[in-house]
Amino acid sequence: AYRKAKSILDRQIYHFTNGCENCRPDVVGFTSVLSACASEPGDETTKAKAFNVAASTFRQLVQNQDDFGSPNHVTYGTMLKCVARLLPHGSSERKRWTKKLFRECCSKGMVGGMVLSRMREAAGSADEYRHLMKGNTKGSLPKKWTQNVHEKNEFRRRAIGKRGEV
Repeated sequence: AYRKAKSILDRQIYHFTNGCENCRPDVVGFTSVLSACASEPGDETTKAKAFNVAASTFRQLVQNQDDFGSPNHVTYGTMLKCVARLLPHGSSERKRWTKKLFRECCSKGMVGGMVLSRMREAAGSADEYRHLMKGNTKGSLPKKWTQNVHEKNEFRRRAIGKRGEV
């Protein structure tokens, strides 16, 4: 499935770079490829191939933000899901990617609920999770870490009030 998703994204990029403005891929397309990679079943070799596609797709988005948009909290959460499901537990690559992605999320203000739950899965242990959180808890995150996260439930609560009052 991830090969097909990547093929569609590559086709979009090809047509966009050849002048088709309506074919411009966006962050949703890139995140969809990551999601397909994260869902890849199989042995360690198969998962390593899927992770390589996810990593190159993520890098491609980051390197072309001006054309395709910036990764959002869902993109980061989905990439952390790839790390958790596709890289072997305890591997140095898994630790490196978890640390790198979470630090980027913090610096870009993209730490939301999804990122935290996926980071917990990707972290090798509770100690590693606590270390990455730097003494913060889910309920007491620095504003700087969360300032650019706009989750659906947040909009709904604002629109209808805290308890649904009109």
